[in-house]
Amino acid sequence: MANEICSSYWLGEKDVLNLGEHFVELLAAAGGLGVCPAAKSEGRHKDVWMIIGSSLNRETLDRLLGKFERVVVWGAGNGCGIPMAANLTQEPYASRVVVRAVRGPLTVAHSRLPASTVQGDPGFLMPRFYPPKRAVPPGEGETLYVPHWSNRKDAEHKRQVLGCSAWMDVMMPRDAVGAAMQRLVDADFVLTNSLHCWIFCAAYGVPHAFALPDGEQWNMPLKWADVWQWLGQVNMPVPMSKLSEAREWWDGEGRWIQTPDLAPLLRCGPLVSA
Repeated sequence: MANEICSSYWLGEKDVLNLGEHFVELLAAAGGLGVCPAAKSEGRHKDVWMIIGSSLNRETLDRLLGKFERVVVWGAGNGCGIPMAANLTQEPYASRVVVRAVRGPLTVAHSRLPASTVQGDPGFLMPRFYPPKRAVPPGEGETLYVPHWSNRKDAEHKRQVLGCSAWMDVMMPRDAVGAAMQRLVDADFVLTNSLHCWIFCAAYGVPHAFALPDGEQWNMPLKWADVWQWLGQVNMPVPMSKLSEAREWWDGEGRWIQTPDLAPLLRCGPLVSA
């Protein structure tokens, strides 16, 4: 267990994970650590980590504190807003929830944390440990539509409406995530409403934009606002409905968005080695 952490992530004990959940295991592996999903701990771990995800709220914390001595937070966020927020300055959270970092300024405010709290989603650290190696010449890659897992219905039709050449599923087994990451790196453009696909593209410099075709739901807008504000953006991203307008947004605005210094996030997370 010395080289293993226990982490709470949505489908951790399953064979098929959401894209962002794979980042938990990949970042841990980069630091020489294995990951035991919380559902499989069976009392072997005192601490449980919250890394990738939007469930830093009372319901989740109360459930985890019923099974573990401590919850350690490194980059998780509250995507549900104030009604579900846990005041981390009050018990039982103050003494049993260790905050290394949270996703962004909204989570800081809603959780009553000090403004000095380290912020950032660990997904932005992926290129440090899995450097991009584009295999397709620029201009010859796919234009991809990557929907949130809950928006996958009629994805083929929606990618045609958007004007993309193909669509990619964010739900995949562990042996498929490497190919999926390479596909994103090789893409000429990505339209997505999956937050961690968006984060991946932003981190790797892949041209991308937020898209929400007709009939789709914007899953947890507050989790996007958390990241968006951390990036120094005042207004929420405007959903694109066509690849052509998305390219215009990228050329005029998206490509200039800068990621804050990730060194503080890296230093406070023992999952990865500097």
